[in-house]
Amino acid sequence: MGGRTCFLRWFYSCGNRLCLDDKKNNLKVWQTLDIFAPALAIGVFFGRLGCFFAGCCYGKPCSLPWAVTFSDPQGLAMLNAPLHPTQLYSSLGALFTFIIIYSFRKRKIFDGQLTLIWVFMYSGLRTIIEFYRGDARGMLYSGQFSVTHVLAFLLALSSLIALIVLSKKASKK
Repeated sequence: MGGRTCFLRWFYSCGNRLCLDDKKNNLKVWQTLDIFAPALAIGVFFGRLGCFFAGCCYGKPCSLPWAVTFSDPQGLAMLNAPLHPTQLYSSLGALFTFIIIYSFRKRKIFDGQLTLIWVFMYSGLRTIIEFYRGDARGMLYSGQFSVTHVLAFLLALSSLIALIVLSKKASKK
């Protein structure tokens, strides 16, 4: 896939494959996904640190005190300009997501709840962070939104709706 790939594309592919394998082997898909939810959050945490060190997925120029300046010409980031450290925003968000999911795992009320919490938190944060991204991505609506921005928003919305509906359904049992 080259040096850059989209996490959401990878996530869709792996999720689809996992669902097919679980159905084939008579396993419960949502239980299996819940097992992987904390690992996904930690994976994003470390993956976005890797993005930071490679300079990909960088942010727009800014003048904030925590802005980062990349100077390695072999990196992928815009050089010698203070930028939003969007990779670190994502990494810290993933760590927070892991803490939430891990602490919630023994109190879940339905299978798939941990996965839906992860999808909601990841995609919700991604929706916000996309506003601060400065790297070139497919843009829509006169450059206001990236394709990932729209997909992340739709995932956040659908996972929130699923969490509400399934929580109500589980509490009636």
